[in-house]
Amino acid sequence: MKINHFKLAFIITISCFIGNLHAGEWNFPVSASLVSGFGKITSIYEDNLNEEGYTTESVDGIPIGFAFRPYYEFENKIAVGVDIGPAMMIIGDTDFTNVPLNLNVRYSFGSDPAFSPYIRAGISHNFASGDYVEGSGSGFIGTIGAEFSKDRRVHFGAEIGCDTSEIEIANLSEDKVEKIKPYGFLLSVFVVF
Repeated sequence: MKINHFKLAFIITISCFIGNLHAGEWNFPVSASLVSGFGKITSIYEDNLNEEGYTTESVDGIPIGFAFRPYYEFENKIAVGVDIGPAMMIIGDTDFTNVPLNLNVRYSFGSDPAFSPYIRAGISHNFASGDYVEGSGSGFIGTIGAEFSKDRRVHFGAEIGCDTSEIEIANLSEDKVEKIKPYGFLLSVFVVF
């Protein structure tokens, strides 16, 4: 029996916090993230184009993706959220797009509004498409981070994390399908509205 990670995460999230529905607040972070797996993807795409007879010096892409990460924080400092992104793209002679979606729970430590560290964990799934994409899958995400000047409506923060979700890309030069963690390690900075 195959378990749907998103359904499981949703059920666990709802059951854990149904009794803690005290007044809280919505937060709307927008982030830019440096991701570790993008170089491997562009390298395979470049090799594939060369294998197909195209002359390429490099495949264009930037290893920085943007994400929208709304979350609702309860008075007990527990929050639930959804991340859309960070989006990745390759454009030009070939195309690749990946937009992950993840459901997560976080807990903030301390009571100082000037510095609010937190941990965050959840389930992530890639929605990837492109010339050589064979499939995409789910995995777990975990991060540690901090928000600064949280007592102000617009504030900022930073986090570092890892994501075990994978995508499958055909590697024509080696005649195999490779599983790649596009977001293996992430370093993000964000503004919260």
